[in-house]
Amino acid sequence: MRVLLHTLVAILLVLPEVWSKKVLVYQIAFGKSHIQFSGTLIDKLVEAGHTVDQLLFRYNVDVTGTGTKTHRKLYEITNSNSTYHLMDHLAQPFKTTHKISWHIMAPNRLLFCETLLKNTQLIEELKSEKYDIMLTQPWDGCNLPLAHVLGIKSTAVYVATFSSFYIFEDLGLPTPTAYLGDPFYPAPNHRDLTFYERLSNFWAWAELFLKPDTRDLEDPLFQKYFPGTPAFSTLYKRISYLFINTNEYTDMGRPVSNKVKFIGGIHIEDSIGEVEGALPQEYEDILSSKGTIIFSFGSLVQMQNVPQKVQNAFFEAFKELTDYNFIWKYDNISATANMRAPNVFFKTWLPQKQLLKDPRIRGFISHMGMNSFAELAYAGVPVVMVPLFADQRFNSAVAQRKGLGVRLEKDELTKEAILEALRQLLENPKYAENSRRLSEILAAATSKQKMAKRFVDAVELAAEFPETADLLALPSAGFSLLVANSFDVVIFLTSVAVLGSLSAIFVVYKVVKMVITGKKVKTKVS
Repeated sequence: MRVLLHTLVAILLVLPEVWSKKVLVYQIAFGKSHIQFSGTLIDKLVEAGHTVDQLLFRYNVDVTGTGTKTHRKLYEITNSNSTYHLMDHLAQPFKTTHKISWHIMAPNRLLFCETLLKNTQLIEELKSEKYDIMLTQPWDGCNLPLAHVLGIKSTAVYVATFSSFYIFEDLGLPTPTAYLGDPFYPAPNHRDLTFYERLSNFWAWAELFLKPDTRDLEDPLFQKYFPGTPAFSTLYKRISYLFINTNEYTDMGRPVSNKVKFIGGIHIEDSIGEVEGALPQEYEDILSSKGTIIFSFGSLVQMQNVPQKVQNAFFEAFKELTDYNFIWKYDNISATANMRAPNVFFKTWLPQKQLLKDPRIRGFISHMGMNSFAELAYAGVPVVMVPLFADQRFNSAVAQRKGLGVRLEKDELTKEAILEALRQLLENPKYAENSRRLSEILAAATSKQKMAKRFVDAVELAAEFPETADLLALPSAGFSLLVANSFDVVIFLTSVAVLGSLSAIFVVYKVVKMVITGKKVKTKVS
C-alpha cells in the first residue's frame, strides 16, 4: 500500500511537468503597445501552467519594460547603434507620408539579427532549452529561421496590429484589393473605392510581391552563420497559427482560414461587465455632468512632436466648447503654459480603460492605435479619429464603416474642422448608439468564448502536434503568384479570345474580299 501511495505521489509530481509546454516568445520592442500585447499573451500562457521565456529585441530605446512579470527568463538583445527612434512616424508623426521608413528599418533588422547570431553562447543556451513552440511577430526575417536553428518544431505568429498583405497572402489567403488595403501603405481602406483608389490598392499589393527580398532580408546572415537555413518566406508557410489582435466584429471582413485566430480584446476581456473602482479624486473633480472628452495620441507619439499649429487648433476648439471638459494626455506639462482654459486639463498619464467605462465620458479623440480601438469598442465610446501612421488608417476605416465616429485627416486639422467633428459626434445620436450596440455584441460574444481560451488552446495544440501546420495549410500557400490568382488561366482565355477574334476578322475579311473580287470579274466578262 505504501509503495502504491509513493508511486501515485510521484506520478502526480511528474504530470504537470509532462503536460506543461515550454514556449519562447520572440518580441521586437517597436512601441509600448506592442510589448503590452505580447506581455498579455505571456501572462495567459503562464496562467494556464506553461513555462514562457521572452526574447526581446530592444529596437526602440525609448520603450522600457517587458510588458510582463510572469516570464521565467528574459533574453534581451540590445545594440547602441540602433537608429529606430529616428523613424519618421516617431520623430515626425505629422509627416504626410504614411509609409514606414524602410531606409531605417532595414539596417536595424540586420543589426539586431547579427547581434544575436554572433552570440554563440546565447544560441547554445536557447538550443538547450528545447522549446516546444516559438511565438513571434512577422515584422523581421530573423525569427522563423532562428526557430529552425534552435530546433523548435512548432511556430505561430502573432500581430499586435492589423496585418500587411503578405501576412495573409503567404498563407494562401487572397486579399481583395477591391476593398482591402495594406495598413502600412498609403492606400485607402474602406468599402466603396473609386477606380483610382482600387488602382492604388492594387499597386501597393503588387509592390509587396515585386520586392519579396524585404521579407528575406536576413537570409544572407543565416547563410553566413548557419548555412542551409531556410529563409523566412519558406518557413512562414509552415506556421501553425496566425493570432491577430482584433476580432470578427472589429475587422473589415476578409477571407480567412482555420490558421487565423482572432484574439482582439484579450487584454481587457477579464474586466468586461465588471464595475470599475472609483477613479482618482483628480478625475472625479474633472468629469462634468454634461460630459467629458478624452484626447490621447497613445504612447508612441510625444505630444511635443505634434506641430504647434495643430496643438493650437485643438486647444482653441476645446476652449470654445465650454459645456464639456477635455482631458488631454500630454507628456510634458511645462510645455502647455500658453494653453490654459477652465475646461481643458493636461495629464501625463491616463487610466484610459477605467475612464472609457465611465458613463460621463462622451467621446474619445484618438490616433486609433489597435489597443485604443479595442478599448473604445468594448467600452462603447464614440470617437473622433485622427490616424497618424501605419495601421491607424486601417483601424479608422473600420470604425468609420461601423459608424463609430468621425474621421479627421492629420493634414487638415484646423479649429473649424475639429469643432465640426466634435459637434457631429456629440449632437448626432447615431455614433453613440452604434458604439453602444457594438459594445453589447462584443460583450455577448466574449461571454460565449474567451479570447484567452481560444489563444491558449491553439498554442497547446500546436506545441503538442507540430503537424497541425501541414494539416491546416491551404494548398494555395504553395502556389506561385501566377497560379494562386489564376492569372495563367486569365492569360490563356484572353489569348484564346483575342486569337479567335483575330481569326474571325481574318475569315470575314477573306470572304468579303472574295465576294468583291468575284463581282468585279463578272462585270468584266459581261
